[in-house]
Amino acid sequence: MDINWLDIILLSSMLISGLLALTQGFIKEVLSLIGWIISFISVTILMPEAGKFLRPFIESEALSDLITIALIFIITLMIWRVISLMIIKLFKITSINYIDRILGFIFGILRIYILLLIVFAILILPLEDAERPNYIKFSSVSPIIEKSVNLTLNNIPQLKYYISRGQESSSEIINPEESDINQNE
Repeated sequence: MDINWLDIILLSSMLISGLLALTQGFIKEVLSLIGWIISFISVTILMPEAGKFLRPFIESEALSDLITIALIFIITLMIWRVISLMIIKLFKITSINYIDRILGFIFGILRIYILLLIVFAILILPLEDAERPNYIKFSSVSPIIEKSVNLTLNNIPQLKYYISRGQESSSEIINPEESDINQNE
């Protein structure tokens, strides 16, 4: 198969992510990912109580909740950033800088690849071959991603539940009239 524009975009994204992670290093990249996870967990834990504080000052409950979520997330990220800078200083003492950067490059590529697997599993996998757009059908990268998705789902069956939930949510967003029909039946 020839390389099409989708392949160029996907491979370029992986390369750019890898190069950005190369400049940061593996330790910074992993600490950054951990910070995002901790921030997300903080929002889920703190939101029920913290959400009550802004509601008297903001008329819209949705806007109040959105601002509260953003504040919790950003404050947690800032606190984690300070902690991670101290951790990074510990690693700067050792002479593993080149290994850190090589592992960072690999991490950057894998980060985009995993994101592609998730998107493909949710949006493309449910489509029959005839329904798939030509840029997917004639992509050189798509078969590799599809094999990886199938391999992952076959070896980690618990993921099938989350993927199916993502597929349901995406179909409701893409085809809202169909989800309304299904709910009325």
